[in-house]
Amino acid sequence: MLGRYNLFRSRSFYAKERLLQQMSYYGISDALVFHAVSMENSSTLGNQLILKEVADTPSLHPVWSLLPTISEGGQVGRFVNEMRKHNIRILRLFPLQFHFSLDDWCLGDIFDTLSERKIPVIIDYFDPLTPHADRTDWPSLVSVCRRYPELPIIASEFRFRTNRRLYKAMEKCPNLRLELSGLWLFRAVEFLCREFGADRLLFGTRLPIRDPSCSLGMVNYAMISEEEKEMVAGKNLARLMGV
Repeated sequence: MLGRYNLFRSRSFYAKERLLQQMSYYGISDALVFHAVSMENSSTLGNQLILKEVADTPSLHPVWSLLPTISEGGQVGRFVNEMRKHNIRILRLFPLQFHFSLDDWCLGDIFDTLSERKIPVIIDYFDPLTPHADRTDWPSLVSVCRRYPELPIIASEFRFRTNRRLYKAMEKCPNLRLELSGLWLFRAVEFLCREFGADRLLFGTRLPIRDPSCSLGMVNYAMISEEEKEMVAGKNLARLMGV
């Protein structure tokens, strides 16, 4: 995430230059990035701001977000065309922050279009007020995965001691992937690779709110093959993005 955000945390940062320094230090070559305004205020403004932030930085790949109002008046088709125009390969939704539902009555026409065009969607339930709690609406998330089995869906913000819901969701939904920045559990990477396949896991850090060391350590020191580590570290995401 780039840009100013509420509830600033010690040793965090706002600027692209600091993000690039952190990536260089930890050996992270590329990153998906969104603007803080997209999460906390306006998806439309945040989408434009992130384009400006990364315009001259090919290692940073912009991610857009949207609200249910984009479906009014057939705007969803135009929105997706704008994504293609700006080479936006992934969408990020913040249902908790903006208080909207994943159900068909609210997002059905949007999900129809995203599924038709195979645009991966990150469902992000991060809550800055309770950053150590799993706020994911698992029933709604599973329902979306089942209604749109061809749509790649990426779950973010999973937490310790709630792994049973995650495991059942992964079992029931072959199109569900997990981003690792919120997975803090001993040997969880090994278990997920063994039970569901390494292709279901995506490396993520949630910089600048978190230190990437945890995610890096869980991949680098996992008792899985080098091929599986490479998949989790970047190849899975590159394949979903079509790059």
